[in-house]
Amino acid sequence: MRELVRAVERRRRGADRELARFVLDAAAGPPKAAERVLDGLAEATPRTWLRLDVALRSWWQYGESGRDGAGALGALVAACSGDGRRREAALGRACMETDRRLLPILVIRTADWVRPVRERAQTALARALDGPAKPPTLAGVGVALEMRDWSRGQHANEVMGEALRYVPGARSATHLPTRRLAYELWFEDEPQREDLVQAVLTETDPVSRLRCAELLAQDQDVDALQRLLETKAVPVQVVALTGLVTLGRPEHGLPFLTVGSSPLRATAQWAARRAGVDPAVRYREAEGGGPRGRVAGLGECGTAGDLGLVEPYFEHERPRVRAEAVRAFHRLGGPAARLAPMFVDPAPVVVRAVSRALRGESVLPTRRLRHLLADPGRPRHVRRAAFALSAARGSWPRVEAALLLLLTDDPELAALGQSDLGAWLRSEAARNYGVPSPEARRRVRELLAAASPVLGDDRARTVRWYLGIDG
Repeated sequence: MRELVRAVERRRRGADRELARFVLDAAAGPPKAAERVLDGLAEATPRTWLRLDVALRSWWQYGESGRDGAGALGALVAACSGDGRRREAALGRACMETDRRLLPILVIRTADWVRPVRERAQTALARALDGPAKPPTLAGVGVALEMRDWSRGQHANEVMGEALRYVPGARSATHLPTRRLAYELWFEDEPQREDLVQAVLTETDPVSRLRCAELLAQDQDVDALQRLLETKAVPVQVVALTGLVTLGRPEHGLPFLTVGSSPLRATAQWAARRAGVDPAVRYREAEGGGPRGRVAGLGECGTAGDLGLVEPYFEHERPRVRAEAVRAFHRLGGPAARLAPMFVDPAPVVVRAVSRALRGESVLPTRRLRHLLADPGRPRHVRRAAFALSAARGSWPRVEAALLLLLTDDPELAALGQSDLGAWLRSEAARNYGVPSPEARRRVRELLAAASPVLGDDRARTVRWYLGIDG
């Protein structure tokens, strides 16, 4: 049972119908087995409940009627019948109002397309939730929230959302929409400042955590904001630091000038300026902090005179520092030719940075890019970057690069070449191309001939026609 539920949650093909068939068989079987199945469904996610409803109705359409059985599981099956009268009758069973395990299905039926069914379900749901002593299950609330965009789902969304106030532990729900709604309801009760701080420090959902931090920032409590700076969550740190600067405490930003996070570093630079400190000077002095944050800061706050401070980082042992150095060097206006040797760096993150910096530059000749593309000894990330630069230089280099990849032994690169050639044929670029050199025309003609078995005669003929190449 649990394996089937997990298979549905993983969206394994056919798992919905398998689960529905399992539930149908259990409902018609011994009562103890039916109870175990219903208990197992309690672990299902809200979307699994919605899929189970659809799958059960599909079994009814294939003649599986009359199998609903007695007991709570039988009521569940009947409530998912393809027959509206049977669904309506199922909603009249006492267990639909008293058995909390059936709430998800009862919630679904409140949005039923048949009005009598819908109205009876809404009445039953109101009785099932009559007062704080009868709170909904988290599964029932989750189903209602998943239905919030349905044309008839607003009723369940409003009723269950309000009833969530009375569910213990709702802020720990695994279903994130339920968890976040629980936080919003908690905020309406104006929680204590210390409780908000603890929520920020312990909450794992980034959205809920950030909402708590934003509320604390509105309270303008310096001590609380200082504690939030100690978290490892960058959005929370940004909110806390912004609040402290607003409260006249910009000095708190100085320790964060060399962090790796760009948003937090930018906030720290703003704080430093408010404190009368030039962040560029701090970066030049290299006072503490990580090398990645320092070189990034030089690129953000420095001048062309700082290129000499950035360049040594090209040899740093950490790839992310080298990549940051490439970005900073390019941002400060360093010569593109200095970056060209790093195009074959062993780290993909570095090559991606170099490729972006060299886009539109001619320091890497097209011939060199062709050699890199066709060389099976080159790492895949280098060949992909060579393809990206070639494709940015016009239709002929792009087609030639795609064909070179298409003929490679690397399946991933060959698929990239095939895909890009198709994208080129569908784009305006295929209708706007320059006049190539005779040598380029010859190379593309030969590549097309070699690639025809892979491309197919029709596509190869189409490429020739667009490029004006005779067969």
